[in-house]
Amino acid sequence: MAITSAPLTNLKALLGQTAVLAHDRTMPVGKPFEDIIPGAVLVRGQVVSLCGLAEVSLALALAAPSTQLGSWLVVVEHPDRFEVGAGAADELGVVVDRTVVVSLPADPALRFAEVVATLIEGFDVVIVSAELPLSPAAGRRLQARLRTRGGVVMVVGGSGCWQPDLVLRSAAVGPQGGWQSLHDEGRLRSRQIVVEVEGRRQGATHRHRLWLPGSDAGVARVDDGTPSSRRRDHPVVASAG
Repeated sequence: MAITSAPLTNLKALLGQTAVLAHDRTMPVGKPFEDIIPGAVLVRGQVVSLCGLAEVSLALALAAPSTQLGSWLVVVEHPDRFEVGAGAADELGVVVDRTVVVSLPADPALRFAEVVATLIEGFDVVIVSAELPLSPAAGRRLQARLRTRGGVVMVVGGSGCWQPDLVLRSAAVGPQGGWQSLHDEGRLRSRQIVVEVEGRRQGATHRHRLWLPGSDAGVARVDDGTPSSRRRDHPVVASAG
């Protein structure tokens, strides 16, 4: 199994193989996210912003259940920002055979809005960087197309030109970036993070703890015997990493 890397020159040919019609208005999320994501689903046409310590991992983990049910995922890598490896994606539950990675050249002449629009037409889930050079007008056009097409865009590193429906901010819990050793081996295998969730119609900010990765890789809820806190303030979150 391997993630497909798609140069821009071959992208249109690939789209004919990946398109999945949006029969349902929602996409499932994994069990650890059922109490985190409003309604326990992603709504087609939605933009999700992810920022903070585990932004890329959270995006992949949220997209994973959709790929398991036959949807296609495309990740638009950003130079010097983030890359996605097949091993890491597989550990988070992503079906790598239904995942395409597009690396965009740092070319000021490239029409980024047209590229993203094409990807929205051909994939159910699109992961992009907030740092893509897109204007606010381009963002509005892309979101209008997204609502028509019925996919989900996940924006990593903030919001950029997008108007997100849902925002997930992640930060470490405790010292060492949240990493903890496993038993007596001394290896850093599990990382505990806090995820703060805001939605347009959600009201209060919801705060949750996750293992990402957990002791068995993947993502898991932290069971500390206490309910998730619900806050109306806007807490400070660690910088992206």
